Amino acid sequence: MEGKIFYFLLFFFGLTWGSFLNVLIFRYQPNKKFNIFKIISGRSRCPYCKRKLLVKDLIPVLSFLILKGKCRWCGKKISFIYPIVEILSGILAVIIFLKTSPSLFLFLLWFLIFSDLLVLSFIDLKHQFVPNQLLDLFFLLSLITVIFFQIPSHYIWKIFPQFDLRILNHLVGGLIFGLPMWLFCQKTKEKFLGLGDAKTMAISCFLFAWPVSILVFNLSFLIGGFLSLILIFFFGKTIKSKIPFLPFLSLAIFLTFLFENQIVDLYLTLF
Repeated sequence: MEGKIFYFLLFFFGLTWGSFLNVLIFRYQPNKKFNIFKIISGRSRCPYCKRKLLVKDLIPVLSFLILKGKCRWCGKKISFIYPIVEILSGILAVIIFLKTSPSLFLFLLWFLIFSDLLVLSFIDLKHQFVPNQLLDLFFLLSLITVIFFQIPSHYIWKIFPQFDLRILNHLVGGLIFGLPMWLFCQKTKEKFLGLGDAKTMAISCFLFAWPVSILVFNLSFLIGGFLSLILIFFFGKTIKSKIPFLPFLSLAIFLTFLFENQIVDLYLTLF
């Protein structure tokens, strides 16, 4: 019973944190520098009528349900992104705790990493733009994780040549996939992928190190290709449509974090 209460409180903490992430997502303006202090300053308002929201209108998920997804004052529809981000943040809090327990420091690092990726993904969906300031935070959190923790990996990666100095494996992981993507973006003038995508790939591959970065890279394009086909065939997108890549990459990072061993085992059973 105590365990259930703890996880409920942890989930609620994630929901509340998700409300903060929504502030970053919806108040961000692509033409301005990402300044977190300016973004979070001031009371929350309806984006349509600009009326200040009441405290009872800011309860994660519950307020959205009570108000039936509409503003109390003007009746305009509230974006479904609000409860989606809050629920995802709550789920992340529980899953990451189960994965990293009993290390509270490791939990906080990974939770902040995936919170950052959650904000980046939804900003990319809304604006097709990736703020460098959030990428800098992603790199800083990844660097701290690399310095203080060694991420365990599947035994299959031992068949690849690795360096004796652990940090070199992380640097190689970032360069071997990040640099070609960056050159590709430069050559194509970001027609297919943006520089923000290339930077995120480099940082995520740095985080997981060589050769686990192979899995991150391949998964991101497999997921991106599969979901892009669904968008094309069922949601009216075309081959020429711009489809944000960062949400696919973030999902690949999350799946690698959670299920690296299971994914590799599944792959090995196919051959």
